[in-house]
Amino acid sequence: MIKIEVKNSDVIVRSIAEKLGNLSKDAPVVLKLAINETANKTRTLMGKEVQKAYTTKLGSAKKYMRIKKATAKKLVAVISSKGSPTIISDHKISPAKMQTGENRPKILKAKVLRKSRMKPLERNEIKAFLTKFTGSGLHNYGVVERVGKERYPIKPLYSPAISQMLGSEKNVLNVIRPEVGNFLQKEILRQIDRRKRKEMYVK
Repeated sequence: MIKIEVKNSDVIVRSIAEKLGNLSKDAPVVLKLAINETANKTRTLMGKEVQKAYTTKLGSAKKYMRIKKATAKKLVAVISSKGSPTIISDHKISPAKMQTGENRPKILKAKVLRKSRMKPLERNEIKAFLTKFTGSGLHNYGVVERVGKERYPIKPLYSPAISQMLGSEKNVLNVIRPEVGNFLQKEILRQIDRRKRKEMYVK
């Protein structure tokens, strides 16, 4: 979750009111519009940063986020995301397709972060492998491992949920924060100018 707001909002509202002149009463609305537009841009930027940092195959992370918009009385927008853990095969794995017989790999490798190396999927001498899922809907196959030494049962290998990726301080939030501040400053000026122009056209 990330909040889009300004510190000392009362001071900012007064500053906007001064710039608006005889339209000063619209200052809270102008700031509200600026915050909401900044939230939209921030959501897009967060989605792009997830794609840069992670090897996810789930498409744009933007669709996993929701925005609770600011109002003139509550000048804060909130971007939130919910989701279940993804499975390892939603990321980069090698080999990427099921192989049998002599072509079957000795060990399966995967990585979630783009900058990391491919890591062997083996734990306590139990190797993970690709298998087909029946009646799974979204996933036709996935990476699983045996629970013990026997052939069954097996369990899927999971990776971070999209919401966890979006909430990563290192890979997403710390990267976008400077941009968010710039977005908001520019958007406040744009909304002030837009309100003035609207008044001119009305007259």
